[in-house]
Amino acid sequence: MSDSELDTVTPKVLVQYTIYAPGGDEVDHRAYDSIQPQGTVGDTMLHDAEVIGYAEFEPYTQLDRHLDVHEFKAEIEEKAEYFHWK
Repeated sequence: MSDSELDTVTPKVLVQYTIYAPGGDEVDHRAYDSIQPQGTVGDTMLHDAEVIGYAEFEPYTQLDRHLDVHEFKAEIEEKAEYFHWK
């Protein structure tokens, strides 16, 4: 990949994380999201974040947070210039 191509993509780390019910250790739900490589997923209820892939997108590509892994993967594979699942 050339330097000019690197300037035209936005890298994202693809993560799965677990949200616990307030006040307990019971799992409320799992969610799937993309974050900047240097970023964090900030949520006081967040536990067990796991990297599940990497993708590159055109700048300003909008991505949704998903509760269903299949919907998340479909959106990534549709919008990404490049992706790799762990």
